[in-house]
Amino acid sequence: MKNENTDNILNEINQELNKEGQKVYTRRRLLTIFHYLNGMQSSEISKLLGISTRTIQRHISAFNELGPNYLHKTSRPGNIEKLTQEQMVQLKEDIKKGPLRCGYFVADWTALVLRKHIKKLFHANLSLESCRKILASNQRLKVKQNPMEQRKIFKETLSKVLNDDNTDIWVIMDIYLGRYRGGKNSRGLYPYLEEDLVKTEEEIKAAKIDLEEPAHKVIVLCSKNLKTHEFVYHYKSKYEKEEQAFKSVLEVILKRSSKNEVVLFISNNSFSKKSLAKITNKKAKRNIQVCYLPPYSQELHPLKSLKKQLLSDLKLIDKRNKRATVISQQKKQKIIRYLEQLRKSEDAT
Repeated sequence: MKNENTDNILNEINQELNKEGQKVYTRRRLLTIFHYLNGMQSSEISKLLGISTRTIQRHISAFNELGPNYLHKTSRPGNIEKLTQEQMVQLKEDIKKGPLRCGYFVADWTALVLRKHIKKLFHANLSLESCRKILASNQRLKVKQNPMEQRKIFKETLSKVLNDDNTDIWVIMDIYLGRYRGGKNSRGLYPYLEEDLVKTEEEIKAAKIDLEEPAHKVIVLCSKNLKTHEFVYHYKSKYEKEEQAFKSVLEVILKRSSKNEVVLFISNNSFSKKSLAKITNKKAKRNIQVCYLPPYSQELHPLKSLKKQLLSDLKLIDKRNKRATVISQQKKQKIIRYLEQLRKSEDAT
């Protein structure tokens, strides 16, 4: 039942709503409290205003705590204000320097990297959205370094991390070995290879080739600890998604890592950054940092020699045109045996 105080607050809300130039967020906050005082439930207000129930509950909770003062709150909720003015000045300087100079193996700032930097520097937990806003407001400060400068900084940073006794560094590379046709599919046809595309229609029909389904890409994920030289690999199956394959490798890496700080060192275009962030964020027990190689710097990849050796030893390169060959079942078993021997020999050293 309404009392005199409630009526006064409702009248005050009506006066505020009638003011010109009210921001959308302010109107929603006022309307939330207005409907709440008129006896509506959070779920009902959510449907009426078209905003989440959690946001409605947050407004109501703040109103119950602050009372009528909450009606005149000028700032939106969020945690950007957790940083002091002095901290924001320092953060702007770091944004201007770039992530490589701040000890991160990425060429440009991202919300995820900035959040990690803020937590490390100021012990403040900001949301990703807050970090995106900080980056957007400081866009002009971002200095894009040339590839040579990025390579130089990358080498310096890698050298420092290698000397850090509290960090494990694993380098990961996905190696494309060729195409595996396999048996017939559900339509009773064989998946096509690249050379099938130049065949005549009669030849394709005679060979029972399915031009709608390409032959399976044979990809092996290899990983090596740059400190202990431990080696792990994962043979990606036909039906396995990129995210699942990387997750399998990561689980083995974490089992073999004794340090709480784990750095994953990969090429910039190897895996989807969104998938990596999704997987590594779930492994909350470890501090996992994903580091990317600077652009145009594949020769800096520590596993580059391994890839060259693997392709050469297994004769997976056609010497005439340098294209990866077709992988047979026998060749597939040979690849697995080779990788297993490599794992054992690396673990023994």
